[in-house]
Amino acid sequence: MTTAIMSQTITPEKLLTLAEQLTLADQQWLLEQLDRLVHQNGDEQETLADEQPVLSAAEAEERFLAEVAAFERMKPELLKTHYGQVVGIYQEQVAVVGETREAVLREMGERFGNVPCYIEWVDENVPRQVRITSAWKVRP
Repeated sequence: MTTAIMSQTITPEKLLTLAEQLTLADQQWLLEQLDRLVHQNGDEQETLADEQPVLSAAEAEERFLAEVAAFERMKPELLKTHYGQVVGIYQEQVAVVGETREAVLREMGERFGNVPCYIEWVDENVPRQVRITSAWKVRP
């Protein structure tokens, strides 16, 4: 039965039909295999996270500022090659190019994990944005 399933394109409708034909033992086996795959994939993701060094806030900021500086250095060339696109800078190189910040961020995370990087539109009119936090003091 496994060979027959593997050789077919499975649509949701076919899957329901096949599931109705499975014996209880086959259903249990299938659940065990799916559970094994889920745990196996989860272990691989944990390994990626475990291999990344933990950076202090100062180290992360230093790396981020290096990525920003690299973007600024490369900007004249990027305007020629990637105008109107979003680039992700990692290790002072263009690592990912995409159409939206979200897509580039997602791809950066999939490729490199949670690392300091810089993501920005390539456009001469896009000003650099900075977030500044502020504290409020309550006065009596």
